[in-house]
Amino acid sequence: MLWEAAMALNSLYPDGWFALGAAALKARDVQKAIDAFTFAVQLDPDNGEAWNNIACLHMIKKKSKESFVAFKEALKFKRDSWQMWENFSHVAMDVGNIDQTFEAIQQILRMSKNKRIDVVLLDRIMTELSEQKVHLKSGDYMQDGVESKEILWYAVRHC
Repeated sequence: MLWEAAMALNSLYPDGWFALGAAALKARDVQKAIDAFTFAVQLDPDNGEAWNNIACLHMIKKKSKESFVAFKEALKFKRDSWQMWENFSHVAMDVGNIDQTFEAIQQILRMSKNKRIDVVLLDRIMTELSEQKVHLKSGDYMQDGVESKEILWYAVRHC
């Protein structure tokens, strides 16, 4: 309530909106937290942490499309968080964007020096690909010179 009162006095303070979002999170008011973090990024679009919080809250609400968009913004500013990449990989898979899922997996592998493998996600990818009878051809999904099927086979071999 105090942060809401403060923001009513000065609504152009992005750190105040961020603090209100954090307070709403502690109070388990997800919608109020989303609204506050949204005001924060409207005033400071480069706030990667606020974008990440918005993305995670949308994940909690099972709104994958909104979460995907917010993670894309967050990753513009916070590319060095494997946790964020891992969350993004699941949301990308939820919205059916396999290219972005593979990019996220590559980032996680790079950051963890090939030690962080999400077996659940890899199983989801393999199931999705087999259900759609998608045949990956050489070069179908290239990112940084590594084919996505090579990532999958590497991960499967090293689990």
